[in-house]
Amino acid sequence: MLFASFAQHKNFSILKAEPSWLQKVSTVDKRPANRDIQDGYYLFLYEQQNNIETKEHYLHAIREIVSDNGVQNGSEISVTYDPTYQKLTFHKITIWRNNQPINKLIASNFKVIQNEKELSKFIYSGTYSAYLILDDVRKGDRIEYAYTIKGENPVFYNKYSNTFYFEGGSQISNVYVNLIAKKDRAIQIKNFNTVPSLKTKETADLKIYEWQEKQTKTIKSDDFEPSWYDPYSRVQVSEFKSWREIVDWSINLNNYDLKNSTILNNKIKELKEKAKGNLDKYFELATRFVQDEVRYMGIEMGEYSHRPNSPEKVLKQRYGDCKDKSLLLIYLLKGNGINAYPVYINTYLKDKSNELLPTTGAFNHAVVLVEYNGNKIYIDPTISDQRGPIKNIYFPYSANVLVVKPGNDRLEWVKANPKGKLSTTSLLKL
Repeated sequence: MLFASFAQHKNFSILKAEPSWLQKVSTVDKRPANRDIQDGYYLFLYEQQNNIETKEHYLHAIREIVSDNGVQNGSEISVTYDPTYQKLTFHKITIWRNNQPINKLIASNFKVIQNEKELSKFIYSGTYSAYLILDDVRKGDRIEYAYTIKGENPVFYNKYSNTFYFEGGSQISNVYVNLIAKKDRAIQIKNFNTVPSLKTKETADLKIYEWQEKQTKTIKSDDFEPSWYDPYSRVQVSEFKSWREIVDWSINLNNYDLKNSTILNNKIKELKEKAKGNLDKYFELATRFVQDEVRYMGIEMGEYSHRPNSPEKVLKQRYGDCKDKSLLLIYLLKGNGINAYPVYINTYLKDKSNELLPTTGAFNHAVVLVEYNGNKIYIDPTISDQRGPIKNIYFPYSANVLVVKPGNDRLEWVKANPKGKLSTTSLLKL
Protein backbone atom coordinates (compact mmCIF):
# COMPACT_ATOMS: atom_id res chain seq x y z
CA MET A 1 0.00 0.00 0.00
CA LEU A 2 1.16 3.50 -0.82
CA PHE A 3 0.58 6.32 1.66
CA ALA A 4 0.64 10.09 1.09
CA SER A 5 -0.52 13.24 2.80
CA PHE A 6 -4.18 13.50 1.81
CA ALA A 7 -4.21 17.28 2.04
CA GLN A 8 -1.72 17.50 -0.80
CA HIS A 9 -3.60 15.19 -3.15
CA LYS A 10 -4.77 17.06 -6.25
CA ASN A 11 -8.36 15.79 -6.04
CA PHE A 12 -9.02 16.55 -2.39
CA SER A 13 -10.29 19.66 -0.66
CA ILE A 14 -11.91 20.76 2.58
CA LEU A 15 -14.90 23.03 2.18
CA LYS A 16 -17.24 23.51 5.12
CA ALA A 17 -19.96 24.96 2.89
CA GLU A 18 -22.11 22.10 1.61
CA PRO A 19 -23.76 21.97 -1.84
CA SER A 20 -26.62 24.43 -2.18
CA TRP A 21 -28.95 21.88 -3.77
CA LEU A 22 -29.19 19.62 -0.69
CA GLN A 23 -32.65 18.80 0.65
CA LYS A 24 -33.48 19.09 4.34
CA VAL A 25 -33.76 15.80 6.21
CA SER A 26 -35.80 15.09 9.34
CA THR A 27 -34.72 12.48 11.90
CA VAL A 28 -36.14 10.63 14.91
CA ASP A 29 -33.87 10.17 17.93
CA LYS A 30 -34.41 6.52 18.73
CA ARG A 31 -31.73 3.97 19.53
CA PRO A 32 -32.03 0.38 18.27
CA ALA A 33 -32.35 -2.49 20.70
CA ASN A 34 -29.03 -3.97 21.77
CA ARG A 35 -29.72 -7.16 19.77
CA ASP A 36 -29.87 -5.03 16.59
CA ILE A 37 -26.47 -3.40 17.14
CA GLN A 38 -23.33 -5.03 15.80
CA ASP A 39 -19.68 -4.17 16.43
CA GLY A 40 -20.49 -1.82 19.30
CA TYR A 41 -21.94 1.06 17.29
CA TYR A 42 -24.92 1.87 15.08
CA LEU A 43 -25.81 4.39 12.40
CA PHE A 44 -28.09 7.09 13.74
CA LEU A 45 -28.23 8.64 10.26
CA TYR A 46 -27.38 7.48 6.77
CA GLU A 47 -28.12 10.25 4.25
CA GLN A 48 -27.25 9.98 0.57
CA GLN A 49 -28.18 12.73 -1.89
CA ASN A 50 -27.39 12.42 -5.61
CA ASN A 51 -27.56 15.25 -8.13
CA ILE A 52 -26.94 13.73 -11.55
CA GLU A 53 -27.02 17.13 -13.25
CA THR A 54 -24.05 18.47 -11.27
CA LYS A 55 -22.55 14.94 -11.03
CA GLU A 56 -22.31 15.30 -7.26
CA HIS A 57 -22.95 12.59 -4.67
CA TYR A 58 -23.26 13.73 -1.07
CA LEU A 59 -23.07 11.44 1.95
CA HIS A 60 -23.82 12.44 5.54
CA ALA A 61 -23.58 9.88 8.35
CA ILE A 62 -23.75 9.84 12.15
CA ARG A 63 -22.44 6.88 14.16
CA GLU A 64 -23.17 6.40 17.84
CA ILE A 65 -20.58 4.50 19.86
CA VAL A 66 -22.33 2.35 22.49
CA SER A 67 -19.51 0.20 23.90
CA ASP A 68 -15.75 -0.22 24.13
CA ASN A 69 -16.04 -2.60 21.19
CA GLY A 70 -17.58 0.27 19.24
CA VAL A 71 -14.62 2.51 20.08
CA GLN A 72 -12.39 -0.13 18.48
CA ASN A 73 -14.55 -0.73 15.40
CA GLY A 74 -16.12 2.68 14.74
CA SER A 75 -13.25 5.15 15.08
CA GLU A 76 -12.04 5.22 11.48
CA ILE A 77 -13.41 6.88 8.36
CA SER A 78 -12.58 5.59 4.88
CA VAL A 79 -13.88 6.86 1.53
CA THR A 80 -12.96 5.30 -1.82
CA TYR A 81 -12.86 7.32 -5.03
CA ASP A 82 -11.24 7.34 -8.47
CA PRO A 83 -9.07 10.46 -8.96
CA THR A 84 -9.00 10.01 -12.73
CA TYR A 85 -12.54 11.47 -12.90
CA GLN A 86 -13.65 12.21 -9.32
CA LYS A 87 -12.91 14.88 -6.71
CA LEU A 88 -13.49 14.28 -3.01
CA THR A 89 -14.48 17.18 -0.73
CA PHE A 90 -14.96 16.80 3.03
CA HIS A 91 -17.38 19.21 4.71
CA LYS A 92 -17.34 18.08 8.32
CA ILE A 93 -15.97 15.55 10.78
CA THR A 94 -17.26 16.18 14.29
CA ILE A 95 -17.33 14.20 17.50
CA TRP A 96 -20.36 15.11 19.59
CA ARG A 97 -19.75 14.55 23.30
CA ASN A 98 -22.26 15.70 25.93
CA ASN A 99 -23.96 17.72 23.15
CA GLN A 100 -20.75 19.65 22.52
CA PRO A 101 -18.95 19.53 19.13
CA ILE A 102 -15.26 18.62 18.77
CA ASN A 103 -13.90 19.45 15.32
CA LYS A 104 -11.85 16.66 13.72
CA LEU A 105 -11.73 18.00 10.16
CA ILE A 106 -7.96 18.44 9.92
CA ALA A 107 -6.49 17.85 6.47
CA SER A 108 -3.06 16.81 7.70
CA ASN A 109 -4.57 13.90 9.65
CA PHE A 110 -5.78 12.21 6.46
CA LYS A 111 -3.83 9.61 4.54
CA VAL A 112 -4.36 8.35 1.02
CA ILE A 113 -4.12 4.60 0.59
CA GLN A 114 -3.75 3.30 -2.93
CA ASN A 115 -6.73 1.01 -2.81
CA GLU A 116 -5.72 -2.06 -4.80
CA LYS A 117 -7.63 -4.78 -2.96
CA GLU A 118 -7.84 -6.90 -6.10
CA LEU A 119 -4.16 -6.97 -6.98
CA SER A 120 -4.05 -10.56 -5.75
CA LYS A 121 -6.55 -11.22 -8.56
CA PHE A 122 -4.32 -9.30 -11.02
CA ILE A 123 -6.67 -6.31 -11.28
CA TYR A 124 -5.42 -2.73 -10.90
CA SER A 125 -8.24 -0.17 -10.67
CA GLY A 126 -6.41 3.05 -9.80
CA THR A 127 -8.78 3.87 -6.93
CA TYR A 128 -7.74 5.48 -3.65
CA SER A 129 -9.11 5.38 -0.13
CA ALA A 130 -9.07 8.56 1.94
CA TYR A 131 -8.40 7.24 5.42
CA LEU A 132 -8.68 8.96 8.81
CA ILE A 133 -7.99 7.44 12.22
CA LEU A 134 -9.87 9.46 14.84
CA ASP A 135 -8.21 10.06 18.19
CA ASP A 136 -9.83 10.34 21.62
CA VAL A 137 -13.04 8.47 20.77
CA ARG A 138 -15.10 7.40 23.77
CA LYS A 139 -18.18 5.35 24.55
CA GLY A 140 -21.28 7.52 24.14
CA ASP A 141 -19.75 9.72 21.41
CA ARG A 142 -21.53 10.49 18.16
CA ILE A 143 -19.26 10.72 15.12
CA GLU A 144 -20.69 12.89 12.35
CA TYR A 145 -19.10 13.28 8.92
CA ALA A 146 -20.13 14.55 5.51
CA TYR A 147 -18.45 14.64 2.11
CA THR A 148 -19.20 15.09 -1.58
CA ILE A 149 -17.76 13.10 -4.48
CA LYS A 150 -18.01 14.99 -7.77
CA GLY A 151 -17.62 13.26 -11.12
CA GLU A 152 -18.98 10.37 -13.17
CA ASN A 153 -17.12 7.82 -15.24
CA PRO A 154 -17.06 9.26 -18.79
CA VAL A 155 -17.39 5.77 -20.25
CA PHE A 156 -21.16 5.92 -19.58
CA TYR A 157 -21.68 9.00 -21.81
CA ASN A 158 -23.81 10.80 -19.22
CA LYS A 159 -26.28 7.95 -18.82
CA TYR A 160 -26.99 7.24 -15.15
CA SER A 161 -27.73 3.98 -13.35
CA ASN A 162 -27.30 2.95 -9.73
CA THR A 163 -28.72 0.87 -6.90
CA PHE A 164 -29.63 2.38 -3.53
CA TYR A 165 -29.72 0.18 -0.43
CA PHE A 166 -31.81 0.93 2.68
CA GLU A 167 -30.81 -1.90 5.00
CA GLY A 168 -27.70 -3.58 6.39
CA GLY A 169 -26.52 -6.08 8.94
CA SER A 170 -27.42 -3.64 11.75
CA GLN A 171 -30.50 -1.51 12.30
CA ILE A 172 -30.24 2.11 11.09
CA SER A 173 -32.27 4.76 12.91
CA ASN A 174 -32.73 7.13 9.94
CA VAL A 175 -32.18 6.50 6.23
CA TYR A 176 -32.70 9.14 3.57
CA VAL A 177 -31.81 8.74 -0.13
CA ASN A 178 -32.66 11.02 -3.01
CA LEU A 179 -32.02 11.43 -6.72
CA ILE A 180 -32.20 14.84 -8.38
CA ALA A 181 -32.52 15.04 -12.16
CA LYS A 182 -33.98 17.24 -14.87
CA LYS A 183 -37.66 16.59 -15.51
CA ASP A 184 -37.05 15.42 -19.05
CA ARG A 185 -34.68 12.61 -18.03
CA ALA A 186 -36.48 9.26 -18.27
CA ILE A 187 -35.60 7.61 -14.98
CA GLN A 188 -36.76 4.01 -14.64
CA ILE A 189 -37.18 2.67 -11.10
CA LYS A 190 -37.51 -0.90 -9.82
CA ASN A 191 -38.01 -2.00 -6.23
CA PHE A 192 -36.51 -5.13 -4.68
CA ASN A 193 -38.01 -6.53 -1.47
CA THR A 194 -39.94 -4.08 0.72
CA VAL A 195 -38.69 -0.52 0.15
CA PRO A 196 -39.65 2.86 1.60
CA SER A 197 -42.41 4.73 -0.21
CA LEU A 198 -41.21 6.92 -3.09
CA LYS A 199 -42.08 10.59 -2.85
CA THR A 200 -41.45 13.11 -5.61
CA LYS A 201 -41.43 16.87 -5.82
CA GLU A 202 -40.52 19.34 -8.53
CA THR A 203 -38.83 22.68 -8.95
CA ALA A 204 -38.76 24.79 -12.10
CA ASP A 205 -36.73 22.27 -14.11
CA LEU A 206 -35.82 19.47 -11.66
CA LYS A 207 -37.55 16.40 -10.30
CA ILE A 208 -36.55 15.07 -6.88
CA TYR A 209 -37.09 11.40 -6.04
CA GLU A 210 -36.98 10.72 -2.28
CA TRP A 211 -36.98 7.62 -0.11
CA GLN A 212 -36.96 7.84 3.71
CA GLU A 213 -37.09 5.13 6.36
CA LYS A 214 -37.00 5.11 10.15
CA GLN A 215 -35.70 2.14 12.15
CA THR A 216 -34.74 -0.21 9.34
CA LYS A 217 -34.86 -3.97 9.74
CA THR A 218 -31.78 -5.94 10.73
CA ILE A 219 -30.86 -8.48 8.07
CA LYS A 220 -28.90 -11.52 9.25
CA SER A 221 -26.96 -13.47 6.68
CA ASP A 222 -26.69 -17.25 6.67
CA ASP A 223 -23.77 -19.37 5.64
CA PHE A 224 -23.83 -20.89 2.17
CA GLU A 225 -26.41 -18.50 0.72
CA PRO A 226 -26.54 -18.63 -3.10
CA SER A 227 -24.37 -15.98 -4.76
CA TRP A 228 -27.45 -14.45 -6.43
CA TYR A 229 -29.39 -14.06 -3.17
CA ASP A 230 -29.81 -10.46 -2.00
CA PRO A 231 -32.31 -10.04 0.87
CA TYR A 232 -31.76 -6.30 1.37
CA SER A 233 -34.30 -3.58 0.64
CA ARG A 234 -33.06 -1.68 -2.41
CA VAL A 235 -34.10 0.39 -5.41
CA GLN A 236 -32.51 0.21 -8.85
CA VAL A 237 -32.60 3.32 -11.05
CA SER A 238 -31.54 3.46 -14.69
CA GLU A 239 -31.77 5.76 -17.69
CA PHE A 240 -31.29 2.86 -20.10
CA LYS A 241 -34.63 1.90 -21.65
CA SER A 242 -33.65 -1.45 -23.13
CA TRP A 243 -30.88 -4.00 -23.44
CA ARG A 244 -30.57 -2.81 -27.03
CA GLU A 245 -29.20 0.47 -25.65
CA ILE A 246 -26.59 -1.45 -23.66
CA VAL A 247 -25.64 -3.41 -26.79
CA ASP A 248 -25.28 -0.23 -28.88
CA TRP A 249 -23.21 1.40 -26.12
CA SER A 250 -20.93 -1.64 -25.96
CA ILE A 251 -20.51 -1.91 -29.73
CA ASN A 252 -19.10 1.61 -29.66
CA LEU A 253 -16.66 0.68 -26.87
CA ASN A 254 -15.45 -2.43 -28.71
CA ASN A 255 -14.95 -0.77 -32.10
CA TYR A 256 -11.31 -0.35 -33.19
CA ASP A 257 -10.16 0.21 -36.77
CA LEU A 258 -7.18 -2.13 -36.99
CA LYS A 259 -7.14 -2.97 -40.69
CA ASN A 260 -3.65 -1.51 -40.96
CA SER A 261 -2.27 -2.90 -37.70
CA THR A 262 1.04 -4.54 -38.57
CA ILE A 263 1.37 -6.56 -35.38
CA LEU A 264 -2.21 -7.86 -35.54
CA ASN A 265 -2.05 -8.71 -39.24
CA ASN A 266 1.29 -10.47 -38.74
CA LYS A 267 -0.21 -12.58 -35.95
CA ILE A 268 -3.17 -13.53 -38.12
CA LYS A 269 -0.77 -14.45 -40.92
CA GLU A 270 1.31 -16.57 -38.53
CA LEU A 271 -1.74 -18.46 -37.28
CA LYS A 272 -2.93 -19.07 -40.84
CA GLU A 273 0.46 -20.50 -41.81
CA LYS A 274 0.44 -22.83 -38.80
CA ALA A 275 -3.12 -23.96 -39.60
CA LYS A 276 -2.19 -24.73 -43.24
CA GLY A 277 -5.64 -23.88 -44.54
CA ASN A 278 -7.52 -25.86 -41.88
CA LEU A 279 -10.11 -23.48 -40.38
CA ASP A 280 -10.76 -25.79 -37.41
CA LYS A 281 -7.05 -25.70 -36.63
CA TYR A 282 -6.92 -21.90 -36.98
CA PHE A 283 -9.83 -21.57 -34.56
CA GLU A 284 -8.03 -23.81 -32.07
CA LEU A 285 -4.66 -22.03 -32.43
CA ALA A 286 -6.16 -18.55 -31.99
CA THR A 287 -8.07 -19.63 -28.89
CA ARG A 288 -5.08 -21.33 -27.29
CA PHE A 289 -2.83 -18.37 -28.04
CA VAL A 290 -5.12 -15.90 -26.25
CA GLN A 291 -5.85 -18.27 -23.37
CA ASP A 292 -2.29 -19.45 -22.76
CA GLU A 293 0.11 -16.79 -24.06
CA VAL A 294 -1.70 -13.57 -23.13
CA ARG A 295 -1.64 -13.47 -19.34
CA TYR A 296 -4.50 -12.18 -17.23
CA MET A 297 -3.85 -8.68 -15.85
CA GLY A 298 -6.40 -5.88 -15.74
CA ILE A 299 -5.46 -2.18 -15.73
CA GLU A 300 -8.98 -0.88 -15.16
CA MET A 301 -8.41 2.80 -14.45
CA GLY A 302 -11.12 5.33 -15.32
CA GLU A 303 -13.10 4.48 -18.44
CA TYR A 304 -11.15 1.23 -18.84
CA SER A 305 -13.33 -0.19 -16.09
CA HIS A 306 -15.67 -0.97 -19.00
CA ARG A 307 -13.84 -0.02 -22.21
CA PRO A 308 -11.51 -2.77 -23.50
CA ASN A 309 -8.02 -1.82 -24.58
CA SER A 310 -7.19 -2.00 -28.26
CA PRO A 311 -6.40 -5.58 -29.37
CA GLU A 312 -3.22 -4.16 -30.89
CA LYS A 313 -2.11 -2.89 -27.49
CA VAL A 314 -3.07 -6.14 -25.75
CA LEU A 315 -1.13 -8.15 -28.32
CA LYS A 316 1.96 -5.98 -27.83
CA GLN A 317 1.94 -6.13 -24.04
CA ARG A 318 0.76 -9.75 -23.87
CA TYR A 319 -1.65 -9.13 -21.00
CA GLY A 320 -5.22 -8.00 -20.48
CA ASP A 321 -8.36 -8.54 -18.42
CA CYS A 322 -11.42 -10.53 -19.49
CA LYS A 323 -12.76 -7.90 -21.90
CA ASP A 324 -9.27 -7.25 -23.36
CA LYS A 325 -8.60 -10.92 -24.00
CA SER A 326 -12.09 -11.46 -25.38
CA LEU A 327 -11.76 -8.62 -27.88
CA LEU A 328 -8.32 -9.79 -29.00
CA LEU A 329 -9.68 -13.29 -29.67
CA ILE A 330 -12.60 -11.80 -31.60
CA TYR A 331 -10.27 -9.80 -33.85
CA LEU A 332 -8.05 -12.82 -34.47
CA LEU A 333 -11.03 -14.99 -35.41
CA LYS A 334 -12.61 -12.34 -37.61
CA GLY A 335 -9.23 -11.98 -39.32
CA ASN A 336 -9.89 -15.39 -40.88
CA GLY A 337 -13.63 -15.03 -41.50
CA ILE A 338 -14.95 -16.56 -38.26
CA ASN A 339 -17.85 -14.62 -36.72
CA ALA A 340 -17.35 -13.84 -33.03
CA TYR A 341 -18.93 -11.40 -30.57
CA PRO A 342 -18.33 -10.12 -27.02
CA VAL A 343 -20.66 -11.55 -24.39
CA TYR A 344 -21.38 -10.00 -20.98
CA ILE A 345 -22.25 -12.27 -18.08
CA ASN A 346 -22.77 -12.02 -14.32
CA THR A 347 -21.17 -15.05 -12.71
CA TYR A 348 -22.90 -14.31 -9.38
CA LEU A 349 -26.45 -13.45 -10.47
CA LYS A 350 -26.61 -16.34 -12.96
CA ASP A 351 -30.26 -16.49 -14.15
CA LYS A 352 -31.31 -13.52 -12.00
CA SER A 353 -29.82 -10.90 -14.35
CA ASN A 354 -33.13 -10.74 -16.20
CA GLU A 355 -34.76 -9.32 -13.06
CA LEU A 356 -32.70 -6.13 -13.40
CA LEU A 357 -33.50 -3.00 -15.32
CA PRO A 358 -31.16 -2.61 -18.31
CA THR A 359 -27.92 -1.24 -16.91
CA THR A 360 -24.20 -1.17 -17.61
CA GLY A 361 -23.67 -2.50 -14.07
CA ALA A 362 -25.45 -5.82 -14.64
CA PHE A 363 -22.34 -7.82 -15.51
CA ASN A 364 -18.97 -8.72 -14.01
CA HIS A 365 -17.30 -10.79 -16.75
CA ALA A 366 -16.75 -10.88 -20.50
CA VAL A 367 -16.49 -13.97 -22.70
CA VAL A 368 -16.84 -14.73 -26.42
CA LEU A 369 -19.58 -16.23 -28.59
CA VAL A 370 -18.30 -17.87 -31.77
CA GLU A 371 -20.78 -18.76 -34.52
CA TYR A 372 -19.11 -21.63 -36.31
CA ASN A 373 -20.48 -24.26 -38.68
CA GLY A 374 -24.02 -23.56 -37.54
CA ASN A 375 -23.12 -23.91 -33.87
CA LYS A 376 -22.87 -21.43 -31.02
CA ILE A 377 -19.64 -21.97 -29.09
CA TYR A 378 -18.98 -19.97 -25.91
CA ILE A 379 -15.35 -19.51 -24.88
CA ASP A 380 -13.85 -17.94 -21.77
CA PRO A 381 -10.47 -16.54 -22.91
CA THR A 382 -9.31 -16.21 -19.29
CA ILE A 383 -9.23 -19.98 -18.79
CA SER A 384 -5.86 -21.46 -19.69
CA ASP A 385 -4.65 -24.91 -20.72
CA GLN A 386 -7.93 -26.01 -22.30
CA ARG A 387 -7.32 -28.82 -24.76
CA GLY A 388 -9.30 -31.10 -27.02
CA PRO A 389 -11.58 -30.25 -29.95
CA ILE A 390 -13.00 -26.73 -29.88
CA LYS A 391 -16.58 -28.04 -30.19
CA ASN A 392 -16.10 -29.77 -26.82
CA ILE A 393 -14.44 -26.84 -25.06
CA TYR A 394 -15.47 -26.48 -21.43
CA PHE A 395 -17.62 -23.44 -20.57
CA PRO A 396 -18.39 -23.25 -16.83
CA TYR A 397 -21.29 -20.77 -16.63
CA SER A 398 -25.06 -21.22 -16.69
CA ALA A 399 -26.49 -17.72 -16.76
CA ASN A 400 -28.43 -15.07 -18.64
CA VAL A 401 -25.98 -13.29 -20.93
CA LEU A 402 -25.98 -10.28 -23.24
CA VAL A 403 -24.47 -10.91 -26.67
CA VAL A 404 -23.00 -7.70 -28.10
CA LYS A 405 -24.32 -8.21 -31.61
CA PRO A 406 -25.97 -5.50 -33.73
CA GLY A 407 -29.74 -5.62 -33.31
CA ASN A 408 -29.76 -7.77 -30.17
CA ASP A 409 -32.28 -6.47 -27.64
CA ARG A 410 -32.52 -9.16 -24.97
CA LEU A 411 -30.69 -11.41 -22.58
CA GLU A 412 -30.47 -15.07 -23.45
CA TRP A 413 -29.98 -18.17 -21.35
CA VAL A 414 -26.71 -20.05 -21.78
CA LYS A 415 -26.15 -23.43 -20.21
CA ALA A 416 -22.75 -24.57 -19.03
CA ASN A 417 -20.99 -26.91 -21.39
CA PRO A 418 -19.38 -29.43 -19.04
CA LYS A 419 -19.03 -32.20 -21.57
CA GLY A 420 -15.60 -33.30 -22.52
CA LYS A 421 -14.08 -35.98 -24.66
CA LEU A 422 -11.54 -38.56 -23.65
CA SER A 423 -9.67 -40.40 -26.38
CA THR A 424 -7.53 -43.43 -25.63
CA THR A 425 -5.10 -44.93 -28.10
CA SER A 426 -3.70 -48.38 -27.37
CA LEU A 427 -0.65 -49.75 -29.18
CA LEU A 428 -0.27 -53.50 -29.04
CA LYS A 429 3.04 -55.03 -30.14
CA LEU A 430 3.09 -58.71 -31.02
